[in-house]
Amino acid sequence: MKKLFATVAVIAIAGAMLVPASTASAQQAGAAAGVCEVFLGEWPAPPNSSAGPCEGDAVGAVLPDGPLCVPLCDFSASVDSYTEDCFLGEPPLLGEARGTLSLNGTPVADYDWLRVGVVAGLVLNETGSSTTPSGAGVAGFVPHAHAMPLGTCETHLPLRATVVGLVAAAQL
Repeated sequence: MKKLFATVAVIAIAGAMLVPASTASAQQAGAAAGVCEVFLGEWPAPPNSSAGPCEGDAVGAVLPDGPLCVPLCDFSASVDSYTEDCFLGEPPLLGEARGTLSLNGTPVADYDWLRVGVVAGLVLNETGSSTTPSGAGVAGFVPHAHAMPLGTCETHLPLRATVVGLVAAAQL
């Protein structure tokens, strides 16, 4: 796991350094890789459910004046709303979420998440603005094993999951 995290860290730091070079007019740019754990009280969840934050560690930077997370800093993703779409009584294959990403307690971007299976795509927006996409990312959503099977459309169960992701953004 340390080797994987170190590899992702190198990619994130390199991305943080390259993004400003390719967008010379950017006011701020950055990249980060993170891993966190989230507890969802109900999964699958009805529309507009909310949960506690996904908390963990990240490495990366927001340049020129944002948080610098080398080697690591605290990472948090609020889960302001989430929902899953159910088909045929199976565990949900599609999920949506939105919230705010923070590094060392500093909000750095709002996010919209669309999960298909265990992979999610993220669209990042400037904090407080839902109209100007400024970045993107990808994450893996890995439910933890427990004694009961995963929740289905008929059986809503609590779920703990690990999320591992990589994001990059630039504000013009």
